[in-house]
Amino acid sequence: MARVQRKRPRKAAAQVSNGPRTRWGMLLVLTLSVAGATGYMRMKADQNLERVRQENVAIAAMERAYGGGPTRRPQPVAEVAPS
Repeated sequence: MARVQRKRPRKAAAQVSNGPRTRWGMLLVLTLSVAGATGYMRMKADQNLERVRQENVAIAAMERAYGGGPTRRPQPVAEVAPS
């Protein structure tokens, strides 16, 4: 008797998908990955926000030290009499 050659070979037992279990596992991995990426981006945003706050404090201190910025009182302008 002649053997019939299949067009596609059968999958090995280890390669057979478990259907719903595989889909739930992939969904779990995707969910954890997105949650991790969101946490990382939030952490970096908080670091950047803190850096900007520190820069603003330093700028305000320099403005106070050198008499500039919004805390400076306006200087009176001397009026010159027209001649």
